[in-house]
Amino acid sequence: MEKRFKILEKITVESAKEFISSHDDYNNDDMYFYTLEPSNDLKYPYSDGWEEVIYYTKRRKPKVKVEGEEIITEEGYIQLGTGPNIIYIMSNSTHNLLKIGSTRGPVEERRKQLSSGTGVPSPFKIEWILKIDGNELHLENEIHRHLEHKRSNVQREFFDIDLKQAVEIIKKVAMNYI
Repeated sequence: MEKRFKILEKITVESAKEFISSHDDYNNDDMYFYTLEPSNDLKYPYSDGWEEVIYYTKRRKPKVKVEGEEIITEEGYIQLGTGPNIIYIMSNSTHNLLKIGSTRGPVEERRKQLSSGTGVPSPFKIEWILKIDGNELHLENEIHRHLEHKRSNVQREFFDIDLKQAVEIIKKVAMNYI
C-alpha cells in the first residue's frame, strides 16, 4: 500500500467530540479517525439504513469553558465570558486591521504594551474580549487558523476583517471547543 494511503481508525461519536473534524480543520491536517452517524439527509434517510461518514484529525479540541452573556464594560468594550484567560480584539485608528490575540494578564496591560512601542503612531483600542476558562493559546491558534485567509502577514496577529465578522468567527470557534 502506498504511503499516502493509511487505514483510518473508527471511533465512537462520543470520543470524536474531543477531536477536530475535517470540516472544522483549517490546517489541512491528515485524517486519522472516522465515525458513522445516522444520516440527516432527506434523500438518504437513516430509516433506509444510510449513515454519514465524518472524518477527524488527530488534533484535540482545546478544552474551553465560556459562561455568561455579552456585557459592555465600564471601559466601553464588549466582554463575553468570566474565565481568567482572554482572547481579545483590538483596533488602531492608523490602519484598518484588527489585532486578535490572547493574554493571561489584564487586557488593559496588554493594550498598554502594544501601544507603547515607538513604531505605533496611536494607541490600540480594546474592542471585544472573550474570557475563558481553559487554554487560551490553543484557542487562539484555532482562531488564527480559521482566519488565515484574512491575515495581513503570516508573522503577525493582524487581520483584514471587520469587527462583527471577527466576533462571529471567534464565537463559532470557541463554541466548537467547549
